Amino acid sequence: MGTGKLSKAVVAIVILLMSVFCYSPISSADISAGCLHSTGIQNDGTLWAWGWNASGQLGDGTTNPIGVPEQIGKSTSWLSVSAGCGHTMGIRYDGTLWAWGGNSSGQLGDGTVIDRLTPIQIGTSTNWVKVSAGSLHTVGIQNDGTLWAWGGNSSGQLGDGTTTHKYSPVQIGTSTNWAKVSAGSLHTAGVQNDGTLWVWGGNSFGQLGIGTYTNSNLPVQITAYTNWSSVLAGVSSTLGIQNDGTLWAWGDNLFGQLAKDQSVAKTNLVTSASQISSTYASTGFVGQQPFQQTGMALLAQAGQPLYSYALYGWGRNKEGQIGDNTTSNGYSLKQIGTATNWSNIAGGLYHTLGVKNDGTLWAWGTDSSGQLGDNTTTGNSQNLPVQAGTSAKWMVNNDPEARKAANAMINELYNKYISYFGAKSGSVTTLATAAGTYYVQTCTNGTGLLAWTDGYMYYSNGSGWNCFGISWKDIVTASAKINEVYSQYISYFGTKFEGVTRGTASGGAYYFQWFTNGTALVAWPDGYIYYWNGSSWNNMWIVWNPNANAVFTCPAPSAVADTLTSSQAAQIQAMITGRTDNASYDNVPGMVMGIKRGNNTAWYGKAGYSDLTNKTPIQYTDKFRVGSVSKTFTATVVLQLAQEGKLLLSDTLAKWLPNLATVLTNYDLNAITITNLLTHTTGIHTYTDFSDPIFQGTVANPYRVWQSSEVMSVINSHSPDFTPGTNWVYSNSNYYLLGLIIQAVTGNPYEQEVKTRILDVLGMTSSEVVSPGNPYISGSYAHGYSTYNNISSSKLEDVSIGDPSYPFSAGSVISTIPDLLKWINALYYGTLLNSTYHQLQMTFINLDDFGQGSYKYGMGFMVEEDYFIGGHRGQIFGYDCSIQHYIPYDYDMAVCVNRSLFDDGVQYNSTNALILFDTLSVLTPSTAKPLMKRPEVKRPAVRTPLTEY
Repeated sequence: MGTGKLSKAVVAIVILLMSVFCYSPISSADISAGCLHSTGIQNDGTLWAWGWNASGQLGDGTTNPIGVPEQIGKSTSWLSVSAGCGHTMGIRYDGTLWAWGGNSSGQLGDGTVIDRLTPIQIGTSTNWVKVSAGSLHTVGIQNDGTLWAWGGNSSGQLGDGTTTHKYSPVQIGTSTNWAKVSAGSLHTAGVQNDGTLWVWGGNSFGQLGIGTYTNSNLPVQITAYTNWSSVLAGVSSTLGIQNDGTLWAWGDNLFGQLAKDQSVAKTNLVTSASQISSTYASTGFVGQQPFQQTGMALLAQAGQPLYSYALYGWGRNKEGQIGDNTTSNGYSLKQIGTATNWSNIAGGLYHTLGVKNDGTLWAWGTDSSGQLGDNTTTGNSQNLPVQAGTSAKWMVNNDPEARKAANAMINELYNKYISYFGAKSGSVTTLATAAGTYYVQTCTNGTGLLAWTDGYMYYSNGSGWNCFGISWKDIVTASAKINEVYSQYISYFGTKFEGVTRGTASGGAYYFQWFTNGTALVAWPDGYIYYWNGSSWNNMWIVWNPNANAVFTCPAPSAVADTLTSSQAAQIQAMITGRTDNASYDNVPGMVMGIKRGNNTAWYGKAGYSDLTNKTPIQYTDKFRVGSVSKTFTATVVLQLAQEGKLLLSDTLAKWLPNLATVLTNYDLNAITITNLLTHTTGIHTYTDFSDPIFQGTVANPYRVWQSSEVMSVINSHSPDFTPGTNWVYSNSNYYLLGLIIQAVTGNPYEQEVKTRILDVLGMTSSEVVSPGNPYISGSYAHGYSTYNNISSSKLEDVSIGDPSYPFSAGSVISTIPDLLKWINALYYGTLLNSTYHQLQMTFINLDDFGQGSYKYGMGFMVEEDYFIGGHRGQIFGYDCSIQHYIPYDYDMAVCVNRSLFDDGVQYNSTNALILFDTLSVLTPSTAKPLMKRPEVKRPAVRTPLTEY
């Protein structure tokens, strides 16, 4: 694994996981064998099917049989699949449930009895975690631990207390404690989180294990054991596995499916759980559903690598489905061949599927409809395993919950550091080594993300793997415990606001669930669960992570210091000093910079003057007009209104500002959405061009209060730049209009909404948005300077005065460097938005597609890919500011100068070019090897127009 950084961890991983998994059954969900068809998921998340297809159970849109595995659709997000007798069910990574095939009894759950030839989504829930397809019924579990069932119910196999078919999922009971469930032919079995075992449905052969042959249409607990880990329902018998790895069975033994002597037949049924064998109990079993009358198991062998098992079979073998090169039934466990490299197993009606740890797929038994996948449909039996197809990409670790958690963390980190990793090269792939399974996302620039068996995340810089120190397995653990606590106190917490969300703090990662009544549950890095009662956090003394205080020795990604070293501080301070009051750097009067990492103490650098007349030294607490940085505030308020349901991002200008129809006659207000405004894809011409009367009027009289009707008149004097949604052009008009929409939706002034929703919440006490008619900056501020009154002159004039009605919601915020550091951190991590709307804000348009360079623009947030920074710049009369998050190394940065850098542009036309780009090279650790090469600073040869502030 790379450069050897994992070597010590790998040794520990093998020891730990062998001790854990040798006695834990694996729930097969990556390959599944039905009556006469087969399905599987490959390690890139694609879905494949083959075999009988009369009811459309393959999902390829036809009813024609297929003799080799064929990909179904193009989705790469399949999590698990379950093949029934004539129908198939699947779950995707997003928690949605899908179904296809036969539907005569409503087993698809779509409310009809119509067969479906391609996968259709069942309902709108995104909470499905497990599904099991039986003969004519289906059962599933959602992530809150509730149990659901639908389809045929003639024997009470749905467990709802009736024998009436159900055509849509119905909840079974009120328990929120279900962990595993399996649908057989006419009965169902499940295990709850407390290790208890439950059964219901048909019982003609004693398959319920309740000591009688009486059906039960409600779940019944059987045995006194509370250490069941898995249960698998067949046609007339049931297989169970306990935590110690012992294998148990009960019900019919006509073909030896109980692994007992043939004398134990229908006249002498086993109606209670019976241990199959004690011979192998100490080594543990990995079981697989005996769908009909054959049992198969994978048995861990001493000294073998993880996910490398010996294959055992018993029961019916007339079609060769045991795979022992005979057609004799097996009445005791028998090892099949000598190979010990099996990793997964699935049993169907008369055929069996298996995956080896090299990712190859094998099949044996009857091949009447091509269900073996070896390109034959002769009807002949294969009583030895034959390879199905040539692919070596079949899932080795068949743990869908682990895959889902790893995939989620990989995508979260990728989205966070997208500028570093570049484009994805395919989807997340599941691979395995002797040390265990890992999940990897490779990227086209040679980087990659890895979720390794030890539970931690690694990234590749192109030459080796480095540990992030973030646990992906904690997502599963914390989410499960939060949901468990929630289910116990549901009346207190009310309705979930959204799913469990991950955040970070100085103590590490935490996981929280918000509720609509203002309460919350959080799994904190200290390992305990806390609840929020609306005013304070309270420790519930419930442990979600017993290893929270353990010492973690995984190296940091690249030895990034939590605070600036003295050398770094000196280098950056020297640059700041060199760029102030220096004609070669545009004669900047003063500059202040702040740099902060996580919750550590910020570093501040400053040089120059806040007031040239009095030669007053600038202070890092001085106020600045931040110009277009204001757009980040405006966008966030709009997204908050959307997540509160007060507006839709698809709403049009015509809906919220209908009176503009008589003013903006050159524009189709019904074609321009709020999303278009947020992303600068409206085609509305900017009202701040040099040649327009509003700019000229503001230069002549900075005290003037501009009315919105005057701004609209200037906008309408121009034709649209392009048809909405077809191009990208930065326009201040877009964010001016968003301010008007905020006022229309809330009934409050724009400045009030920014204050109450952002400034007050984050404690940005030195920041303000003043009302029109107030052109001044209160308190201690840096005077802003410019030469715009005489471009040819180098004399700087004080232009601090300016009425906020000119920039309005596109650029009127006033702030300080400490406050801006708070804001860029909250903005980047989505502190004030839920995960859905934060993701929308960080969904980017690639501006290179429109000839705008290597930039990406989201909703009020821009990423500069050449430099791996994300945030926003702002220029306005007398001031130039920038807030940025240095993505690869998690630094928050804010810098302001009190001079308009856009007015003559001798060398630098923004604070980024003036200081930030050079600062990044200082912050980059010498031990790190990012693919970033620090570019030369771009020095425009011509003056940059005032088209943004």
